Amino acid sequence: MITRSNNTQNRIEARDFVSQDAEQQRIRVELQLEGIEYHIARSENFKSSDKAFDLEEATAAVACAAGDSNLAVLAKREIGRFWVDLDKPPYKRLFNPSVSSLYVYHAVLIYRVVEGRIANVIKSLEKRSGKKYGVLVHGNRLIAAVVFRRQRLSPPLGDPRLQPSEHYKSLAGMVDQAVEVLTREIESRYPDNFPAVVFKNPTKSKALFDQCLADNHFSP
Repeated sequence: MITRSNNTQNRIEARDFVSQDAEQQRIRVELQLEGIEYHIARSENFKSSDKAFDLEEATAAVACAAGDSNLAVLAKREIGRFWVDLDKPPYKRLFNPSVSSLYVYHAVLIYRVVEGRIANVIKSLEKRSGKKYGVLVHGNRLIAAVVFRRQRLSPPLGDPRLQPSEHYKSLAGMVDQAVEVLTREIESRYPDNFPAVVFKNPTKSKALFDQCLADNHFSP
């Protein structure tokens, strides 16, 4: 059990304690054996790559992979909240003995596909304003949560046989569909709200999330 002192003299951030967590160490070592670098300690020299990712990206990816809109909202609004108490949720929902190292890695790979598709759509917009732009910028993690819930990976996420790259094309299509549904629903339900506010509101975000899951025009 990791405890914290209230001694503000040291000003140790919550993230710094995560590197001491047994689950993080386990995931790091297991991935290291697979030739994958998982950086759980803060480092100004860290550079992400196809075989390297850090704690913040892993936390965002696994939060979205959980398929829970509340976790996606928290990852967008205040990701550091996941690291405040390592002995209970929301941290324990993301990182616990049942979460394999490959699950974390595959989640990161798929999360990157979502982020990459969002970036490309933003580049294609004629103007960077309006509801759709707001959805792309502020709803990125809810979009990722929708994609994780709607995807049909076979083998499932975390299975050693899974090749995420084989599903990238379909995942990008799901991003586009999620953006369409979210834009439509925000214009209909919350026309007077800024998207930034909507996507930080758990209740409104859940309503949008549920609509994406229920939408009949959404491909399986």
